[in-house]
Amino acid sequence: MLSGTRLGRVGISRVLASGAARTTAASVQSTSGIIYRRLQSTQTSSSSETTERETDNPDGPTVRKFKSDEAYLAAKDAIMEKLNSGSSTEALFGLFIQRLDKLNNAGSRARLGAAVLVPIMERAIAEINAPNQTQIIPSPQELLNKSLLYQAAPREAFVFVARNMFKEEAPNDILSLWVSFLEYKAETGQKTHYREQDLVKLATLAYIESCSIQGVKPDMATLESLLQTSAPSQGLVFSELNKLLPNRGDRYQKIRRTIRDFFLSKRDPNSVTDLTNAHEAALAGRAAPVFAALGQARDIAKASGKPLTEDTLVAFMKMLTQVQAAGEATKLWNEIIQAGITPSQQAWNALLLAVSKTGRGRARLGQAEAVLQKMPTRDDSTYATLIQIYVQAKRFDLVEEVAKDKLTHPIISQAYLQAVASEGNKVKFESTLAKLKEMKIPFTIATYNSILSFHVRTKNYDAVYPVMDEIIAAGVTPDIATYTILIDFTLKTLRDRGELPTEEVFDSFFSEVKRFGLEVNEFTLTAIMDGLSKAGAIRSAQDLFNHLQKTNKATIVTYISIITAEFSKGRVAEAESHFKEMLSEGYSVRPTHWAALFEGFSQNGRDKSALEYLNALDQNGMALSSLNKFSYYFLLRCALDKKNFELAEKVFEILEKNKSEGVLSPKTLFTVKELKDAGVEIPEALNARL
Repeated sequence: MLSGTRLGRVGISRVLASGAARTTAASVQSTSGIIYRRLQSTQTSSSSETTERETDNPDGPTVRKFKSDEAYLAAKDAIMEKLNSGSSTEALFGLFIQRLDKLNNAGSRARLGAAVLVPIMERAIAEINAPNQTQIIPSPQELLNKSLLYQAAPREAFVFVARNMFKEEAPNDILSLWVSFLEYKAETGQKTHYREQDLVKLATLAYIESCSIQGVKPDMATLESLLQTSAPSQGLVFSELNKLLPNRGDRYQKIRRTIRDFFLSKRDPNSVTDLTNAHEAALAGRAAPVFAALGQARDIAKASGKPLTEDTLVAFMKMLTQVQAAGEATKLWNEIIQAGITPSQQAWNALLLAVSKTGRGRARLGQAEAVLQKMPTRDDSTYATLIQIYVQAKRFDLVEEVAKDKLTHPIISQAYLQAVASEGNKVKFESTLAKLKEMKIPFTIATYNSILSFHVRTKNYDAVYPVMDEIIAAGVTPDIATYTILIDFTLKTLRDRGELPTEEVFDSFFSEVKRFGLEVNEFTLTAIMDGLSKAGAIRSAQDLFNHLQKTNKATIVTYISIITAEFSKGRVAEAESHFKEMLSEGYSVRPTHWAALFEGFSQNGRDKSALEYLNALDQNGMALSSLNKFSYYFLLRCALDKKNFELAEKVFEILEKNKSEGVLSPKTLFTVKELKDAGVEIPEALNARL
C-alpha cells in the first residue's frame, strides 16, 4: 500500500539502521576497512618474512615461496606419474625415499613430503581395505615414521594417521602420535600454524576417549599440559567427532556424553550470564529456551558437583511463571525445601505468584491466600505481588484493602497505580494520581511509564507531553520503555488523523533516544512494526519482522502483531504460517494468542482450519488451558456464519467435557441461541443458560 512512499523507501530503513540493528551499512564498511587493513598488514609482513627466509635461511623447512628447484619438481612429477598410473604403495614409497635421498635441501624434502605423502597414504589404505588382499601393505603410520627420518612429514600426514587411528579405536596411539608431532615440530623449528587445530582436536578426542575407557574423569589441567596449548572449544570437538563417526552409533554416543560432561564440569551452574539469557527469553515469551537453560544448569550442577543455589532456583521459578509454566515453578519450590534450604522471602514471593497462575481460575486465588497464610514474614514485594494477583482475579476490593495503609511504600504505590489503570476508569486514575502526588510519593520511571501507558491506552493524548515535561522536571531519566510508549503514541495519533509516518518522524524519535544514550530493543521495534502494519504498511512491517526474526529478537507480541495484520489483509496462509512457526519455536502461547488465531479464521471464513486446530488442541489435552471466552465466541461465530455445525458441536463437546459453560459471555450465548434456532443440538447444561 505504501510502496513508493517515503515510508516504503526510507522509513523502514531508518528503523533497521537504528541502534538495535547493529549490522548497518556503516558498520559493515567500517568493519571491512579494519579487516582490509589487517590483511594488508599481514600480507606485507608475510612478504618481508618470505624474503628474509629465502635470503637468510634457505634450508628452513617452512618456506612459503621458493626459487626454482628442479630436483624437487622432477621428484614430484615422477611420483605423481606413478601414482596416477596405479602403482602400488610399496613402489610409490620406495620412489619417494629414493628421491628424498637425492634432495640435500631440507626445504625441498619438506615440500616433497607435503605434495605426495598423504596421497601415498590414501593408496595404502585403499590397498589394505581391498578384498582378497594377501600382501603386506605398509600402514600410514609406518610411512609417516620413515618420513620423519628425512624431516619430510607434513602436518597433513599426522592428521591423516591420527584420523585413521581414531577409526581403529586406538586413542592411546593418537596421544603418542601427538607427542611425536610436538617433538618433530621442535626439532625442525616449525612455527605454529592454524592447521595444528585439527591435530589438537584429535588429541583432545583421544584423551577424552582414553579416560572414558579407563573409567577416569578427564581433567582440563592434564589435557592442556598434554596439548601444551589451550583446549579447543566443546563445539570444535563435537564437530570433529561428527566428521569421524557420522553414523552416530554406541561409540559416538558414549564419547559425546563424556565430552559434554567434561566441558560442563568446568562451568558454573549459577552463571549470571546464562540466567540473563534465559531471562531475556522469558521476557520475549519463549518457553523453550527457559526450559533448555534450566536443563543445562542441572547438567552443569551434576557434572561439576556444584549445587544450584536458592537464588538460581528462584530466578527460574519467576521465569517459568512468566512463560505460563507455573506448575513447573512450584516443583522448583519443592527442590528448595528438599535441599534443606530455609526459603528466603524472595522464594516465598515467587511461590505466591506461581500458585496464583496454577490450576483452574476459581481455585487460584484460594491457593495464593493459602500460601500467604504460611509465610513467616511479608515485605513490600509480597504486597505488590498480592495486588497483582487480585487484579488478575478482578478483586479490586481486595486491592484497596491491601494498599490502603501502604501507599507510602514506592513499590506498593506503583503496583496500586497499575491496578487502578487496569480498571480503565479515568476519573479514579486521575484522583489516585493526585492523591499519590499529594502524599509526595517519589515516582520512579516505572511509575511514569505506567501513567504514560494509561493515557495512550485511553486515548488521553493531551496528557502525554505534560507527563514527559514532568519527568524531565523531576530529574528522572527516561528509559527505553518510555520511548517505546512514545513511538506507539506517535504512530497512533498519526493513524487517528489519517496521516502516514514519515522519515522525519523516525529521525526525530531515534535522535531523542540517542540523546539519552539508549538503544532501541525488540519491544520498541515491535511497537514500530505494529504501528506500521496498522497504518497499512504491511510490506514495511514484514521487513521489520524479518529483521527481528533473523536477529533472534522476535517476541510473542511481535508474532501476534504480524499475524493479526496478515489476517486483517486476508493473507490467511501467511498468518497461519507465522502461527505455526511461533509454536515450533517454543514460544509460550497463551489463550489470548489462540483467540487471535480463531478470530482471524472467523474473519476470513476459514471454518475448516478452525476445526482442525480445535481438534488438535482437544486431542492433546490442551483445550481447557488454551481456550478463553473470546476463542469460544469466534469459533461459534465462524460455525454459524459458515453453517459448519460440526465445528459448533465440537465446541459444545469441549465445553461440556470441561464444564466451562460459565465462561461464555452474553454475546456468545446469543450466538449459541442462533445455532439452536438453526437446528444444532445444544447440551443440556448450556441450554439451561439460554
